[in-house]
Amino acid sequence: MAVLDSYSTSFRRLLEGVPDGMPRHDWINKVAFYGARHKSPEKLEAVLLNISDRLGWNATRDFTGEIRRAVRDAVRAVQAGPVAERERVPDWPLPSREARSKRDGRGLFGPKPCGAAAAEAWQMLYAPGAWVCAGANEYQAETRPLEEWRDFLHNVQFCVPNAMRAAEGRLADGRPSARCRGNSCRRRRWLVIECDYGTDLEEQCNAIASLDHPRCPLRLAVYSGGKSVHGWFDAEALSEGEQLRWFRHAVFLGHDSKLWLKWQWVRAPGGRRENGKQQEIYYLKP
Repeated sequence: MAVLDSYSTSFRRLLEGVPDGMPRHDWINKVAFYGARHKSPEKLEAVLLNISDRLGWNATRDFTGEIRRAVRDAVRAVQAGPVAERERVPDWPLPSREARSKRDGRGLFGPKPCGAAAAEAWQMLYAPGAWVCAGANEYQAETRPLEEWRDFLHNVQFCVPNAMRAAEGRLADGRPSARCRGNSCRRRRWLVIECDYGTDLEEQCNAIASLDHPRCPLRLAVYSGGKSVHGWFDAEALSEGEQLRWFRHAVFLGHDSKLWLKWQWVRAPGGRRENGKQQEIYYLKP
């Protein structure tokens, strides 16, 4: 296929199909981002549509819209260049279903509310007076002291896992922003992973629980109100290098690499999704 001539060998292998264990939307976004560096949007879109047809995806639903959005966003990101809002992203490993099948975290928690209140979780996650970035939707980020969120916890949909430095920081062009790299934490305490693979929520809970470790313990698990579970791990005892190695292993097991970014949204514990579903707390270890 001439359209693939300028791609690296490893990227050509990725184009052969979705690696075992990788969610389709992650694969589409990854192919779109790397492909946007080499091909026009039209050619890249044609490649992805041909692959989706070859794999029989359209037999269940039409992926055209999702592919077009992924290509559009990837082209914009590449054209924007290496601005300050992007940090050097590690070369993440491809997920392995075989490796994941060998891990077992059964018994620690399951897909049912544990009875903990949102306030209990937030009090554990953030120190008094900490600058907490949260929002009712992905476009409305506000950074306030922890205490000012107290009356809104059940209506918050997203939050940034680690406390920000101030009420706002600066984007690359100098504009103020509550949620940006320039205002994110200098060092992480919390590492959050999202697990949306598997046949049911029980399997996802087991996969998250299997990563519980004395030096990086699982402290919180939150249902997204949709199809995934978020696990919060206390990584304060790990060096920055150890945190990266731990997270690379989580990605290898199939967890979402996007949550490595310090200013990435995650589901707020005890909050409410746009569809009205409560983001229930499945596990809390204060």
